Amino acid sequence: MGITEKMVDFSKLASDHQQQFFETMLAFDQQIFPDSSKKEVYDFVYDVDAVSVQVVHYYHQGQLIGQNIIPILKLALNGKPIFVVSSRAGILPAYRRGN
Repeated sequence: MGITEKMVDFSKLASDHQQQFFETMLAFDQQIFPDSSKKEVYDFVYDVDAVSVQVVHYYHQGQLIGQNIIPILKLALNGKPIFVVSSRAGILPAYRRGN
């Protein structure tokens, strides 16, 4: 199918670029999850415990068809640091079940 991917460390972007990129992520996210709110996505991406937020965009013939938002959280358990990874991923319906 010829899918390419681009990975961005959202947490390392300059704040003005972060805001622009967030709007792109939000617009795409709402295509996949139409009932999600801006606050829900914002809270996922800007979690205060996140040490990194990786974003993978998937493209087919130059068109964005999927994304995976992966925050890496640093928490404490019994006084020791632990890292927790979560994911919010989706692909446009037209590209599902194609492989």
